[in-house]
Amino acid sequence: MPRVWFWNKLFAQRLYPRAVVQNRAEQSVFCLRLFVGTFWTVIVENRREIWYNKFMNGYDFDDTIFRGNSMRRFSLFCTLRLPYLLLYLPVLLVAFLLRGLRILNKNAYLLLLEGFVLFVPNVEKFAAKFWDKNLCRIKSWYLAQKRDDDVIVSATPSFVVGEACRRLGVRCIATDFSPKGKLTGKHCHGKYKVQYFCEQTGNAHLASFYSDSASDKPMWLYAEKGYRVKGDKITLIYENGVKII
Repeated sequence: MPRVWFWNKLFAQRLYPRAVVQNRAEQSVFCLRLFVGTFWTVIVENRREIWYNKFMNGYDFDDTIFRGNSMRRFSLFCTLRLPYLLLYLPVLLVAFLLRGLRILNKNAYLLLLEGFVLFVPNVEKFAAKFWDKNLCRIKSWYLAQKRDDDVIVSATPSFVVGEACRRLGVRCIATDFSPKGKLTGKHCHGKYKVQYFCEQTGNAHLASFYSDSASDKPMWLYAEKGYRVKGDKITLIYENGVKII
């Protein structure tokens, strides 16, 4: 028995004891397929993952790829179906006043605005119905360039924007605010966007970041290229940490 054929047969039977090999030709084809499959998985797929990470694109959500503010629209959506939420209006007015007087910081202000969800039963169900009607507000320019490795980095609570990202098939990094009113950490806003992005992606390379707001300057600086979005107009304003416009 030739030595090569013996070791091939032993290799195949050890890995796949149920495999039925009739002759040397079948044995050779089996081992070749096994080798090619292993090579493709270990080498090619890993290189593909590295390539995707190298060219990963990031996006803000509200007023960037979504027309409008999703949290405000969601609160209105809930109020129209649960009229008793109008009783929360005085809290919102006080929050606006205290924010205007610079008594409330951004984190506390957003927490008060989002507090109405404490009185919404089954928030996830309401969020699903909300996106049934509002996913059409995703901008066409984004859908035309969307990739599977896109990452959405948003200050909007994850129980709202997370459902939209799931339907779009992209990754979501958002404020960890539960429907029970518990906020974990800070809102994913300003410099905290960079912090949460790095924590959840392992300091992944970001080729570009798109946003409508100057508060996302830290993300523009982190990415190779930073794009400002106004409606459907997209302008490159940062490149390699340098403002160019």
